[in-house]
Amino acid sequence: MGKILPGIVPISILGALLLPSACFAQRYTFKQYGQAEGLSNLNVNVLLETRGWCLWTGTENGLFRYDGLRFDRVNLGSEVLGGSVLALHEDAAGRLWVGQQNGVGYLQGGAFHGVRFQNSKPRLFAGSTISSASDGRVFIASDGELLEGNLSGSSGEFRFHRIAVSDPSAHDLALKAHSVLAGRDGALLVGCGEGICRLQSSKLKRWGEKEGLKKDNWQSLYLSSRGDLWAWGNKHIGTLPRGALTFQDRDIAEMHNPDATNTITEDKQGRILTSSGTQLLRWEKGGWNIFDKRQGMPPFGVGPVFVNSGGEVWFGAGGHGVSRWLGYNLWETWTTAEGLQSDTVWGILRDRKGRLWVSNEDGLAFLDPGGKKFTPWPLV
Repeated sequence: MGKILPGIVPISILGALLLPSACFAQRYTFKQYGQAEGLSNLNVNVLLETRGWCLWTGTENGLFRYDGLRFDRVNLGSEVLGGSVLALHEDAAGRLWVGQQNGVGYLQGGAFHGVRFQNSKPRLFAGSTISSASDGRVFIASDGELLEGNLSGSSGEFRFHRIAVSDPSAHDLALKAHSVLAGRDGALLVGCGEGICRLQSSKLKRWGEKEGLKKDNWQSLYLSSRGDLWAWGNKHIGTLPRGALTFQDRDIAEMHNPDATNTITEDKQGRILTSSGTQLLRWEKGGWNIFDKRQGMPPFGVGPVFVNSGGEVWFGAGGHGVSRWLGYNLWETWTTAEGLQSDTVWGILRDRKGRLWVSNEDGLAFLDPGGKKFTPWPLV
């Protein structure tokens, strides 16, 4: 190719960009895990990595553990062998808590130990329904009740009691607990009624519409590395930045969370990830970056999303098992959303001024160094 002079874009650049085969902008690669990899149930509700980099998958028919090559089914005992696993949590002592609609218990020493409250099994639903504090206390949101459990020294079993969640501004009206998250400061964050509550030392603070939080059943809660509180409901997404007094709206145009299995996670760069329908969402630069089938996402839906300790992104793939995003954050890609005239790209070249030139099916465009949007180049 001839020399490209600074500030001059010869017509020959277009010919150099017109390669014989097309590639597609912003296409990523995903590895699928299903029955061939040992995952005999493909409807995934929850993902969790515990100490030792062990990945656990809760499905509509049992619990599975990934050993780096295959998924193996975990025997939870004849009493709870089957059933939908809806919640997973690792406590400070390394116990893996497993929540199902027909009971709650924990794995320790290769054995599953079921727990009871008032001689019955607590029932769980999807979302942030199990949490724990550094002192060993375990919290469960079950059937609208908030339970606290402690390990009994005499029996060696967990004993649970109810924690009242009531609104003092409404004559101590009892509020249903949909979710629970133990904060780093010792406080409990609870999806309560149609808002979110903070419990600490028997004192309750409630966030609602006056604090910018829309009415919803807030079923998934997450504290980011920055200390921001993120919340997922049936219809809305909200966040309370660290030190702020009011929530900020993070809704998207079409919310899809029918079974409350959408989860909130965070990548190594501190960006929040979640999902809705067939889309994976990543909050960055003040807005949602949306990934869907145009970027190669599986077309059958995105369920719970999880980032492991190695920075890999895993997610439930809508009744088709588990997917892993290969090369996550190693590639930077562009589509029409960034100003290209078409997503079908024929060639790419960077000139001596650092501008990135892209020829595509509908024209030619360039991106200035450090720029965010491509500028179309007139060809006539």
